[in-house]
Amino acid sequence: MDYEGSAPINTTMEAKMLYVDDEGNVQTYPDATFYGAWRVWSEGGQMEEPEISNPNNPTEFYFNTAGTDSIAYVGYVVVSHDTYDETIQITPDYNRTNKYIFSVKTYESKLTFPNAFSPNGDQYNEEFKAKEAQSIVEFHASIYNRWGQKLYEWDNVNEGWDGTYNGKQVKDGVYYIQVKARGADGQVFNIKKDVNIIRDYEETYSNTTQ
Repeated sequence: MDYEGSAPINTTMEAKMLYVDDEGNVQTYPDATFYGAWRVWSEGGQMEEPEISNPNNPTEFYFNTAGTDSIAYVGYVVVSHDTYDETIQITPDYNRTNKYIFSVKTYESKLTFPNAFSPNGDQYNEEFKAKEAQSIVEFHASIYNRWGQKLYEWDNVNEGWDGTYNGKQVKDGVYYIQVKARGADGQVFNIKKDVNIIRDYEETYSNTTQ
């Protein structure tokens, strides 16, 4: 199974030995013990650190660097039967032809903001927030008025400003945003731009059936 998305990506790996019973159902061997480790390869085939050990328990790993990484279990598993133990060696093919390898693709970072918003209660464009945010791992934004007074700040790239200060709506007009952020691929964002509040603007939507 392969996965792709915006960083940071949190994965949970758990090693299991499966078999198909006489009725065609997939089952898990209850007495399978894994010896080895989860290992991660970068897009160029280079081993990354750290090596992920303890494969008999669910193991979490964070991917916060843009690119494609391959994950595989390397080692062997001992499957206990009623009368004997069977040892199965697992040696992944680094060229991804082996079923034990799957990949995680982390998108390149992007961060953009709109020029205006309209917090007027119509449920559209009520909050000033990032228009596009992809693979952002560090983020801080501040809103200022024309006199340089800080009105609001936030650290979650998925949040934003509702156009208020101390619980009251600010006047329509031009404000100023300053953003400092870093992407999973190391790209640094220093954004400084005007923010326009236009409350008398209404979004118009129509459905036309032909």
